[in-house]
Parts: sequence; structure tokens; C-alpha cells
Amino acid sequence: MRETYKTQKVCSFYVSNMHFATMILPFAKKQIEEKTKVITFLENNFTTNIELVLSKLIAAEEIKREILNINWKDTKAVKYINIEKILKNKLDSNNKNVIIVNGNEDYINNVNYCIDRYLQKSHKKIETNEIKVINFYEVRNF
Repeated sequence: MRETYKTQKVCSFYVSNMHFATMILPFAKKQIEEKTKVITFLENNFTTNIELVLSKLIAAEEIKREILNINWKDTKAVKYINIEKILKNKLDSNNKNVIIVNGNEDYINNVNYCIDRYLQKSHKKIETNEIKVINFYEVRNF
């Protein structure tokens, strides 16, 4: 079985939820400006922190709305079927995609396993996709 989609895995570290919010917002802004689809799998709810940092970010109102439209709530998607449903609905076959995974090590490993399984299962449907998976680990957990 030959995989025709392009994937890249990256990891990053943060020291607190507020640090994560300050790191991810400029990145999310850049992705939106480049027409990259941002999909999140978050173990914890970051909505309050994102809204607080976004209120201080200098950006066009349209960009801010698009950033707020990203799911910053916790994703209790620990089963493959739930992750598959989210990926089917959100992966954009015409553009680049970034999948942000944030949580404890078990959560990140489980979500990554499900993403890999989905991509292998659906490789014919996502031939033109460029997918980057970014795993965010909290430093104090290690």
C-alpha cells in the first residue's frame, strides 16, 4: 500500500496553559492567512485563555473571528470512531491541514494512533492533502 498524502509530525513544549495560548495564536493566525485548515484535539479547554490572548493580539477582525471558529474546547475523542468522524468532516482535501494535539502523553499517543490509522485507511480519499500534526507537551509533565 503506497501512501500518496504528505504528512509531517512535529512536537513542541509549553510551560502553562497561558503560555500555550500565547504560542499558538500567532501560529494559528499565520495558518489562517495561508489558507491552512487548523484542526484541534485538545484534552483541556483553552477557550478562556485563547479569548484573553486574542483580545490583546493585533489582527484584523476577520482573522480574529476565524481563530475563534477553531475548536479550542476539550475534545473527548479518545475512541477511533470519534476521531475518524472529526477528520472526515474537517480535513480539507484542497488545502494544507494542521492538526494540533494537546494533552497528557497517553492522550497524545492515542490521538496520534487514531490519526495514523485514519490516514492509512483513507489514503485514496486524501491524495492531495498536505497534513502536519503538531503534538504539544506540557513541560512539567516530563
